[in-house]
Amino acid sequence: DIQLLMSVWNYFTGTNAANRALTKQSLRCIAAYTHWIDVVLTANPDALARIYHCLQQPDFQLDAMDCLIGVVYKGMPVGEKLKLVQYLNLQSVFQSAVAMTDDENEEFFERSC
Repeated sequence: DIQLLMSVWNYFTGTNAANRALTKQSLRCIAAYTHWIDVVLTANPDALARIYHCLQQPDFQLDAMDCLIGVVYKGMPVGEKLKLVQYLNLQSVFQSAVAMTDDENEEFFERSC
């Protein structure tokens, strides 16, 4: 059941998530399934807040970026895609990536572009 999957994901990617390995696995799971999960479940304010929160943490950046990439690559009509991209505020993600460019964050920078 997709609602259960999203509940587990919300729990493990929340700001109080204690188990880093489970948080990483939860992010990877959602990234793997964003292509068929209803965009409403992955691009809502709560889900995006969790993704953006994880983007700020070095241990989770790449996996969180993969979630965001999955949301952006989701198939939909062009008009809806443009609204989604605007809603995601990707400019702030790109600005963060540029600000963090160093040898350690090179892969994050590449994925964000």
